[in-house]
Amino acid sequence: MLDILRLTVRNAAGSGWEHALKEALRSVDGVVGVTASYKASLIGITFDAARISREALRARVEALGYDVITCG
Repeated sequence: MLDILRLTVRNAAGSGWEHALKEALRSVDGVVGVTASYKASLIGITFDAARISREALRARVEALGYDVITCG
């Protein structure tokens, strides 16, 4: 079952951030797609909920050095 996690982050900077974040998350087992906007400080992750949890994805984003402000 596919699900979407939307995160607002603090410390997103520049368009290079979008590419680096997408590449890092696409390699995670269960992630199907990633969108990111540094202007809006938003990340959208489409994932297979049977393979990875929302909490694990949030932790992965935080491990990459981003402060998650909201999660939905």
